[in-house]
Amino acid sequence: EVKVSASTAADDGGDEPEQSAVAAAKGKVLSAVARKAVVEAIVPVVIELKRFLERKHSPLLRDVFLFLRELLKDHKQHLQDILSRDRQLASEIEYDMRQLAAQAPRPRAAQ
Repeated sequence: EVKVSASTAADDGGDEPEQSAVAAAKGKVLSAVARKAVVEAIVPVVIELKRFLERKHSPLLRDVFLFLRELLKDHKQHLQDILSRDRQLASEIEYDMRQLAAQAPRPRAAQ
């Protein structure tokens, strides 16, 4: 028979800063895992939507690129991991993003 018991701060007079550091680390790890899972679930759908809108020559394509640009800002590392699997797609998105940036209206200087 094997018994497993968890030690708590009350049991051994443990350090509260150590526990808070562990809790913070757990929070960071869970947050990173959740973000990566969201990106892995969303990106394939957005890519398919992009392809569909391109075939239909839809004016909504610009909005999809704006969304992708925001994803790139927030989740750049995860997106690079996903897009590294498909270099053609990565280069297409990079090109499309440059085109979007070139078309964006430039803000006027304050007068």
